[in-house]
Amino acid sequence: MELAIDTATERASLALAERGVPLATLSWPCPQSHSRELIPALNHLLGMARVKLTDVSGLVVVTGPGSYNALRVGLAT
Repeated sequence: MELAIDTATERASLALAERGVPLATLSWPCPQSHSRELIPALNHLLGMARVKLTDVSGLVVVTGPGSYNALRVGLAT
């Protein structure tokens, strides 16, 4: 299972996929609050898909262009 994280803009997004087939997605307005909202949103996404973080074997993170601080939050997570 793959987890995708996009924090490059003021609209954050998360997605879970199994071999490239989307299972659950979440996108929300997130101006200057990625660090506060990303982990709760990730927990919500995992709950929606009824999977555990340990089920994730691949990670995709957007690396830009975008806000340095927002990208840093996505990469650090």
